[in-house]
Amino acid sequence: MTRCHFFVACLTAVALSAPCAKAQDALASDAPCNGNCDEAPTTRKPNRLKRVWSSICRDFKRNNSWPDPFVTADRAATRLPFDLCTANGWRIQNTLSDHHFADAGGQLTPAGRLRVAAIINESPLPYRAIFILRSSEPAVTAERVVAVQETVAGVLGDRPPVPIFETYENPRGASAYYIDEVTRRYQATIPDPRLPEGDDMSGGSSSGSSGSSGSGNN
Repeated sequence: MTRCHFFVACLTAVALSAPCAKAQDALASDAPCNGNCDEAPTTRKPNRLKRVWSSICRDFKRNNSWPDPFVTADRAATRLPFDLCTANGWRIQNTLSDHHFADAGGQLTPAGRLRVAAIINESPLPYRAIFILRSSEPAVTAERVVAVQETVAGVLGDRPPVPIFETYENPRGASAYYIDEVTRRYQATIPDPRLPEGDDMSGGSSSGSSGSSGSGNN
């Protein structure tokens, strides 16, 4: 009876081996043959089991190395607001406002030419750009752009070009007369130079007197 059962089990295994082999071939190819089943096995797509195993290995390594794969992205996201604030500050610093141009048109004033030279020579390379405040008249804005381009070409020489942009945001500031008046009044109220009064001089005299009294007792 035992031999009979063993023989039936062998026949069942042989009968089931053929469909399993066909199923494995279908999974390995991951697509029907389309009439060309004689191609080499290496040209077929990797089977699904291999892809699943690769995904499991990748996830295992990521979970065990956490948070190292994500530190760089987190640091970049943390620095982004500060980088935007820095870029906006330099944009405002490098903006040519209405007082940098003549009232009659778009020609630069002496202060405007000095500002262009300062932007080119003193600004850091990542923020070396010139922003021109747009006028209500497009013709005046175009004239301003041409004037700035000519001034930039004269200041740069053989150096790489500097980008020029138009902007609507007028930086907050004050008139030159107000700033000059504040500076003059501040300088007029500077106190006269004098020696400090307090513990330094008194401490020195007291130490000297104590030393003389000590020598007298001896």
